Amino acid sequence: MLYGTYPFDEAASREIAQQQVRRASNILSHRFNHPIAVDRTPSWRHRLPEIGIPALIIHGTEDAAFPPAHAVALADEIPGAQLVVIDQMGHVNAPASFPTMLPAVLSHISR
Repeated sequence: MLYGTYPFDEAASREIAQQQVRRASNILSHRFNHPIAVDRTPSWRHRLPEIGIPALIIHGTEDAAFPPAHAVALADEIPGAQLVVIDQMGHVNAPASFPTMLPAVLSHISR
């Protein structure tokens, strides 16, 4: 579930997708960049404890791509990380999640 259990706004999603396609100089590259980056990037997880700046991790309870346990593990490995779990949010930051997400981001960047 990309949007979790939030209502799906087809018109807004279509507009965002159209903007992304218009902006992409190579749509195939835009579509397949993640697997290429994963395949060609050396492991870095062991370096998470080296992060020395405040980290804010925002994760949805309904993320089917990365279950919430991934966010908990990430927060546990980054010293002082703050984890904000948003109920009903999936893998995509749906506009319905913004009332919870934006105050967390604003508080984080105001420190």
